[in-house]
Amino acid sequence: MARSFPEILHAWSEDIPSGSILHVLGEVDLASAPSLRAVLMHLIGRGRSVIVDCSELQYLDMTGVHVFEDCHERAEQLRQRVVLVASIPSVHRILVIIKLHERMPIADTVGEALAILRQPHSFPRDAREPVLADEQ
Repeated sequence: MARSFPEILHAWSEDIPSGSILHVLGEVDLASAPSLRAVLMHLIGRGRSVIVDCSELQYLDMTGVHVFEDCHERAEQLRQRVVLVASIPSVHRILVIIKLHERMPIADTVGEALAILRQPHSFPRDAREPVLADEQ
């Protein structure tokens, strides 16, 4: 699925055995973030994990960061994962400064992101799930 957003961002996805890879090229800002959110939420809604390949992203503002945070939270609610690939130094620097790597997985390469998806992961407990006696 190839999509062009307001001329500054292009994205396309590919299916892989463990989920999808969403490739983003260009800039994520106030104008393009809503479209990126829609595509990413659609991929998450398919019931599989998503790797967001930002290796060709030239610009990322806080609007885009919030898209990634919100989509990560939604994926975890659905027992899925979103892993960012942030190999561009300027993008990686922003994510480290705001400590996004402490809240969601960030990799340097797609290969590293695939390895993260293969690792066991415990999801936050849903408040509606009963606590079993042996878990207390």
